Amino acid sequence: MKIKTTDNRGNPNGFLIPVWSVRDASGYRPAQVYVTAVAPKSVKGPHLHYRRYGMFCCIRGNVRIVCRLRTGEYKEFVSGDAHDHNRVSIPPGTPTAIYNDSDTEALVLNLPSPEWSAEDPDEWPVANWNPPHEIQRDLSA
Repeated sequence: MKIKTTDNRGNPNGFLIPVWSVRDASGYRPAQVYVTAVAPKSVKGPHLHYRRYGMFCCIRGNVRIVCRLRTGEYKEFVSGDAHDHNRVSIPPGTPTAIYNDSDTEALVLNLPSPEWSAEDPDEWPVANWNPPHEIQRDLSA
């Protein structure tokens, strides 16, 4: 959730977005924090991690984070400048893709647990990724 901030005189001067806190009730603790850039009109993924939780927060631009649930249904979350709720959590075993529909690069914080490593990437192929048209959208439009 975005929290509007003010200067010493009470004038708006921006906002802050709590991404993660040790006080989070979920008990989730990120093991790594990094920034991934998503080029304009492109998609990253889908990715599948069987052991890794994911938490995403778009810090510049706007993205859609699309997941395929265990039921086979697809669910879409949004994060970024145009949205008040920015943090998206993804459980292990959930195929996920990040879409940038805009004409500008988006920057997304990724807070996985356990951390990514070249020795144990926990990256698996995603079969039959086929979100409905209203989610898929044509990125060239």
